[in-house]
Amino acid sequence: MENKKNKAIVGVFHQNNKVYLLHSSSKHNLSVSNDGLSFKGTVENFELNDKQNNFIQLESCSDFRIASQEDSLSLLYKKTEKTQSFLHVALSLNGRVWKEVAKLSGIQEVGVLVPDFKHKGNHILYFGERVIQVAQSPDLHEWEVNAQSVLAPHKHIGTDIKTLLGIAQVIPEGILILYFQTYLDQQDYQHVVIHGALFDKHKPDHLLWHSQHPLWEGPDEWRMKQVNPVSLVELNGSYISYWDIGGEGLLAITHTLFRHIVKKGKKAFPSFLSRVAENPILSPIAAHWWESKAVFNPTAFVEDGKVHLIYRAIGDDDISTLGYATSEDGINFTYRGKEPIYVPRESFEGRSPVNKECSLAFMSGGGGNGGCEDPRITRIDDMLYMTYVAYDGWSAPRVALTSISVEDFKNQRWDCWAKPVLISAPGVVNKNACILPKKVKGKYAIFHRIYPHILIDYVDDLNFDGKTKWLEKKHHIPPRRSFWDSRKVGVGPTPILTDEGWLMIYQSVGDQDPGRYKIGAMVLDKDNPEKVLYRCNRPILEPEAHYENQGMKWGVVYPCGTVIFKGQLIVYYGGADMVVCAASAPYQEFMDQLKHSEVPHLHPVEVAQMAN
Repeated sequence: MENKKNKAIVGVFHQNNKVYLLHSSSKHNLSVSNDGLSFKGTVENFELNDKQNNFIQLESCSDFRIASQEDSLSLLYKKTEKTQSFLHVALSLNGRVWKEVAKLSGIQEVGVLVPDFKHKGNHILYFGERVIQVAQSPDLHEWEVNAQSVLAPHKHIGTDIKTLLGIAQVIPEGILILYFQTYLDQQDYQHVVIHGALFDKHKPDHLLWHSQHPLWEGPDEWRMKQVNPVSLVELNGSYISYWDIGGEGLLAITHTLFRHIVKKGKKAFPSFLSRVAENPILSPIAAHWWESKAVFNPTAFVEDGKVHLIYRAIGDDDISTLGYATSEDGINFTYRGKEPIYVPRESFEGRSPVNKECSLAFMSGGGGNGGCEDPRITRIDDMLYMTYVAYDGWSAPRVALTSISVEDFKNQRWDCWAKPVLISAPGVVNKNACILPKKVKGKYAIFHRIYPHILIDYVDDLNFDGKTKWLEKKHHIPPRRSFWDSRKVGVGPTPILTDEGWLMIYQSVGDQDPGRYKIGAMVLDKDNPEKVLYRCNRPILEPEAHYENQGMKWGVVYPCGTVIFKGQLIVYYGGADMVVCAASAPYQEFMDQLKHSEVPHLHPVEVAQMAN
């Protein structure tokens, strides 16, 4: 955006398939755009007059909201008079010259008029900055205010919560309201979100639906900046939000999926995943000393028309080892090894001596006194690479790497596993690691987790020496502070390459529901996996079944394996750190639904240079 310091953004509105930007330098001007992002066309004057045709200084006005009303345009704005601000209404035939027609002396909050709509002969106005109320008027001059609030916007974890209405419009399902919210978290960082609500066209004070989770959340890099929402417009079926960012100018964000979310909002969303009826698909076997207490957190891959499962097991000695099972349908595992296929061999895995005084500070999920935990498997050419958590029962859990040829694995030559090597730095709790099966930018991409982020590192090769070469914190995918995944996130299974990008199933804990592990999904860019294209706004699976709440730890669904098998997406997870479970969905239906959780990206708004 050019000439930032000399321009003040006053408002943005939509008319006749064009977007108009109202801004000022020494005068007030309108710039026009066809796409809502580049305002480099004609610059026109903007004039606002009071009832006596006196020019109103726009510096005393704020929060412009423009809507069409039959054969004219209406403008709502707040105007400061001495020490108070009140909502005002002005009308215009051309959008350039406006005349004030009413002062709403009983309303001091931002409002939006429902465009081209009357209910029983009355225009409808929604307003409010703490709660939302409704007012109505037959002529835009005299207004009757409903004293009862129609919506108390969602309360986030934080303080200084403010609501700012962005847009109102009539859609087939009802009257749609989109509104901004800003709040401060416990560290006094600012957060901004967009929510939606739907009201009955036949009874505008009757709420049909409102978003339980934000439709969109501002990026983490905004937390330390001065961020002011400007406006929302609809253009060609998408919504564009505008943000005045201190020191950076005006930014725009295109939201293509709000309308779909609202349509779905009138009824319950279909489930992303359905638990299989056979759950739990694997349980501890008391007669097997090494898996007598718990089996959980399995990784999986497909080979020779079968699903191969490698799962974590805890037995009589409280040491984690890895077991093996296979299935021809992905659900019923007809073969299950009688002995572990992978056992601790190094001191960093707690092999010897067993530490009976396990450190509570670093006790890994699922309990136990150390061992090999939570595997993830990746096939690269003719090799299988397995990452897992190595825990000696005392120091910080770390990421270890081993490998085996596909041929040796198929022939169950378990003594052919390569000598494991640590790949994460000492003294740092690092978990949830996996390797993408295809190079990105000519390098191997390795995901891992240091609280609270998913981390991504790129390496030239997989030849770690266990002494000097460690995973680094080069890129990250953070929690979302206003969503269900607000406290911490970690990669679940190794991401799968799809036509849309890398499908990543992940686990998370949120501040709104601490202690309960839930499962989410996102799609990452094929060539730039730090870029999130789609990310579910609600969990795809929550711990609700009895086998997810009765075990070593209640309230846990913890994914480590996923496959696309016979048209089904199957996610394998640990239930309550005790049993192996599965949930599935038709693959294409799952992806279609996930793509309705698009992650919008920021666009700098270009504005034509103005003559002072």
